[in-house]
Formats: sequence, C-alpha cells, structure tokens
Amino acid sequence: QKHHDMFASMVFRAAALRVPNRVDFLASLGGGAPQAVVVTDLAEYVRIARPVVNCCLEMDAELDSLRQAEQAALAHGRSADKGVIAAGASASSSGTTLSTLPSTLGTSGLELSKELETHTAD
Repeated sequence: QKHHDMFASMVFRAAALRVPNRVDFLASLGGGAPQAVVVTDLAEYVRIARPVVNCCLEMDAELDSLRQAEQAALAHGRSADKGVIAAGASASSSGTTLSTLPSTLGTSGLELSKELETHTAD
C-alpha cells in the first residue's frame, strides 16, 4: 500500500468488493474440476510461491531502506553513495541480496521456473 496513491487504493478496494464468494471463486478457478482438486492445486501453488513472495518482501524492505538512506543523505548535503552503502550494510540483516536470491529460495531461478511451468501446465 505504501507504493500506491489514493486513486490506486480506491481501485483496489473497489476490486476487493467484487471478489466472488469462496464457492464461486473456486468454481471459476477450477474450470469444472471438483473443489477438493482446486484446493489441493492452490495449496501446491502457495507452497511453491511462498519462498518467492517472502524473498520479494525482504527485497522490498531492503530497497525501501536504501531509498530512505539516500533521501536522508541528499537532504543533509552528503554524498548519496556513502549513505546508500551504509544503509545497505544495515538493511540486509536477513542476508538476502540479489546475488543470494537463488540460494535464499533454495533453488536456482531456472529450476523454480521449470517447477512453476510443470504445475501450471497440469
């Protein structure tokens, strides 16, 4: 939400009000498949996607911290590079960076892509 302006927030709220109930939602996702199969497929999707989402959230927090440090450095007339480097050292408390992303996810990006393709093709 911190990245959206008031208009985007209103659009998301309006869309959320139009989400169908659980039974209709699962029926539209399943394309005629039994509800139990759809729920199982969704659980598998969540299992695969959760590490990716968590890593994205960590990266977002790290980038936000870097942005704030850069803005603070510029406001105080310091070199933005020095502020960003200092913030980068403290921001990556989880140890997740773009270079460590594949090991954080426990798989390479190519392997993850293949796994997602396999499950979406079913």
